[in-house]
Amino acid sequence: MGNKFLSVLEVIKLFLIPFVIMNLVVYLFGALIAFNLNPMDWLLIKTIFGRVCLSVIELGVLANVPKFWDEFN
Repeated sequence: MGNKFLSVLEVIKLFLIPFVIMNLVVYLFGALIAFNLNPMDWLLIKTIFGRVCLSVIELGVLANVPKFWDEFN
């Protein structure tokens, strides 16, 4: 039972670390571009086009997770 739990935590960690890094980068760039720390005021969140772009970025991060970890091994 403990072995399965540790395996699930390892998989979550493998996806969560690159996802958090990319979201921090998007947040920092968004805050600098908009001169506003509140993401709910950004066009990236307010408009449909911005949400589609953000979704594409997030899918790109998920698709490149194996490449991200291959660089460190």
